[in-house]
Amino acid sequence: MVALIILFLNLVASLFRSKSRLEAENAALRRQLIVLQRKVVNLPGPETSIDWGGLVTFSGGMFLAIFATIHGNEDGWTSSTILGCYAAAIALFALFVPIELRRKFPMFDVKLFKNPTFIGSSVSAFTVSFSVVSLIIFVVAWFQSILGYSAIGAGLRMLVFTAVAVVVGPYAGKLTVKADPRFVLTGGLVLAAVGGLLMTGVDRHSSWTDLIPGLLLIGGGVGLLSPTLASTAVGVVPPWRGGMASGMNATCRQGGTAVGLAVIGALLQHKVLTHVTSALAGSPLASAGKGLSSGISSGGTQNLLPGLPAVFRPGLLDAARDGYSAGLTVAFTVTGASAFVGAIVAFALVRKRHMRAPGPGGH
Repeated sequence: MVALIILFLNLVASLFRSKSRLEAENAALRRQLIVLQRKVVNLPGPETSIDWGGLVTFSGGMFLAIFATIHGNEDGWTSSTILGCYAAAIALFALFVPIELRRKFPMFDVKLFKNPTFIGSSVSAFTVSFSVVSLIIFVVAWFQSILGYSAIGAGLRMLVFTAVAVVVGPYAGKLTVKADPRFVLTGGLVLAAVGGLLMTGVDRHSSWTDLIPGLLLIGGGVGLLSPTLASTAVGVVPPWRGGMASGMNATCRQGGTAVGLAVIGALLQHKVLTHVTSALAGSPLASAGKGLSSGISSGGTQNLLPGLPAVFRPGLLDAARDGYSAGLTVAFTVTGASAFVGAIVAFALVRKRHMRAPGPGGH
């Protein structure tokens, strides 16, 4: 009976806690709505419609290009499937441009690329995602698959990168009001490039601490770039076109991530395949070399080992360490080189004089 009474009292208490929490959330929501009503300015623009032609051609071209890049190692880069996908992607992108030029309200106004600062901002957005965002995924896979850390352990070690980005971000946001975005974007990309190149010395004996200097610099670069990219892209267009400019910038980021994963992933997979098949040549595992290398390059080393006889596990782990570290070296090199190219483009094209003065409501 006492236990039932205690249980009943706990249930009642939880109901009151849930009610108070709900009331607090509703109060916070009401405050947000009041702020939006009083502070956000409605900036009218022309009526628009869905650009189906642009949507289909651009999405289809991106899908085919990324699909071909991801499957190039597996199907063969000169296979009819891969070449056909690339050819179709080029054709769709070629159709996309005239479709957008003829549309009164295009999904992706390519005329914005007449503005050098918008080009520099878009290239910077693509480059940082291509080089850094995609790279982080392979670093995390190395932590878990090769070094054997748990998901939580890998995440804690990645705080070296994320914490710096979080700390630097607010200061970069303040810089967007005062500083020339040309120097902020260039500086962020240079930090990312140097950080990537610092990590190229990784090998089979490396530990996660060897990456700390590079991760710190890359985190600082991302912290500088994230708020600056958004404000620069939106700052070169009229307020009512801010949504399109922001969407185009976001597309460059997402496209950079997807292409980076495909390209860097293909290079890493090739390195792993070369090292693993070479290490297993002449052994009983030679016939399974391709399948094992595929599992290693996709981050599944720790899942492969239990399925092998104990006598083969140390050898496969050594081969995995060699192959994945070689792949990471290539990935870090590509990261550094592409970030440097992005820095050069940003420095050459981005100009503060191309930015529009803030309008009503901070637009």
